Amino acid sequence: MISSSFVLQPGIKVNPPRGLNNSGISDSRYIINVTAQEPPLIFLNDQRLSLEALSAELQTLARKDAESTVILRADQEVPHGFVTEIMNRALEAGVSVLIATQPKPLEEP
Repeated sequence: MISSSFVLQPGIKVNPPRGLNNSGISDSRYIINVTAQEPPLIFLNDQRLSLEALSAELQTLARKDAESTVILRADQEVPHGFVTEIMNRALEAGVSVLIATQPKPLEEP
């Protein structure tokens, strides 16, 4: 499952892209933050992880809860391929993914 959702999480600053399909704030307890550094930094909630460690955590999460969902909140400057790699690893582990975006400003008439 892929969707768009605006998510607030203090502590880790990222600037997600803007999107039209904002469905509100999700109640998922698991948030993956990806910063636009080189290389990008990955956090699961507030824990910094390598890509390999994230995969292991996602597999553990899926074993604990077959209907688990993560919110992927990546800075808009993070390469699309890297974000896709994280999303694929979550989906391969059996975890649903929601993509966080910022609300798009309303256009003035």
